[in-house]
Amino acid sequence: MQQALDIAAKTLGLDFLVALPTHILDLDNWDFLGTSFDSIGTGLLPFCIVPPDAPSKQAKKVQAELQEWVRQCDMSDEAISGAISSANAKKLYNAKGYLPSDWSEADTQLELHTVLLGAILGVGHSLVAAHCKAFAHNKRIRTRLQAAINKKVGPKLGPALMVLHFQLHH
Repeated sequence: MQQALDIAAKTLGLDFLVALPTHILDLDNWDFLGTSFDSIGTGLLPFCIVPPDAPSKQAKKVQAELQEWVRQCDMSDEAISGAISSANAKKLYNAKGYLPSDWSEADTQLELHTVLLGAILGVGHSLVAAHCKAFAHNKRIRTRLQAAINKKVGPKLGPALMVLHFQLHH
């Protein structure tokens, strides 16, 4: 998974995304069929990405939890040849998404989501191209768009709504 993410990031010219156990386990649960020709289903949400080096307390807490899960998986792999406890498996399968608390986190989620899409679908897929085009357009109008969203719903809710809207309507 990490190799696929690295190749996608390099090919697309975007930041690198670290594969976490939750991303890998989520692959089992993602619905790739969708409801229409241009839909990929219910999976691949950008909320599964916690922006690296995010400044908020919430992001640091989630990052610490994810690192603890990684350590637990590594330790259980070394101790009992790959089997993890049911409690740890349940934690991994019930991973929560991360809602961005500011605009820089939202922008990072959208960028790294592009990398995730490229790794899963392939960098030549039409959905990845559409996402890259929409992300580039978003970068051009970012300042005006963020100001308008802040005015409409406030700076705390705005980033999360933007990521959700982008996911649903790009």
